[in-house]
Amino acid sequence: MEEKTMKAILKGLAAYFGVDLKATRKKYGQFLHCAISVPLPLSGDVILVPVKMRLPRYENDGATGYINLEDVERVEEKEDGGEREKCRLYLKGGHSLPVYTSAKIIRQRLHYGRMAQGHYRNLRQIINDDQALLKAMENRSKGRWSRLNNELVLFFLRDDDGDDEESMH
Repeated sequence: MEEKTMKAILKGLAAYFGVDLKATRKKYGQFLHCAISVPLPLSGDVILVPVKMRLPRYENDGATGYINLEDVERVEEKEDGGEREKCRLYLKGGHSLPVYTSAKIIRQRLHYGRMAQGHYRNLRQIINDDQALLKAMENRSKGRWSRLNNELVLFFLRDDDGDDEESMH
């Protein structure tokens, strides 16, 4: 079995899903107002939540792993963890993992993951709605519809300066 770093695995997953990791981290970090431990939506059902999975062995040793939000069943605090295992994540399929972060922080990260998932799904729905509208307009115009018309429609759909009728009075 070939051992890979977490960074290599994430890059491979991102490539598979066609996701720019740097842009995704930035976008969802801004959305959630956090700079570290940002959940990574790769699809509507694959939201990777960062979790400290082990104690670092040396400086700059990556101890963070990622759990798919959809696979988490529950989080339980460990009372006798000390510096070691602080809580346990229980996953679908009967598996569990030790976590070296408090249950409170893990619950917060899972909450952020759910928020990122909702945001991701809303964005996808908007894109799907826009594409359906453009397709309908194209079909209705019997081939007289141009790419420029698509660009103009999308520009007006995305114009969210707040210039509605109420703000004009």
